[in-house]
Amino acid sequence: MAIIWKNSRRLVIGLIGGGVVVLGVILMPLPGPGTLIVLGGFAILATEFEGAARVKEWGFRQLDRCKEFIRRHRGQ
Repeated sequence: MAIIWKNSRRLVIGLIGGGVVVLGVILMPLPGPGTLIVLGGFAILATEFEGAARVKEWGFRQLDRCKEFIRRHRGQ
């Protein structure tokens, strides 16, 4: 019974997280937070999938680099 619960939990999280990622990719060309929605989807997926956790960490590192770049070049 525990295996069924674990697999169904992974399926539900995969569907929800995947849906959020797809929604974010669709919204990327439009003005708004498409990239942040994609990162949010990977954060959901990262609760169950190790590969998604690595992608999420990489994305958040890139976001931090972008914020630092903006802070350094704001006054120029």
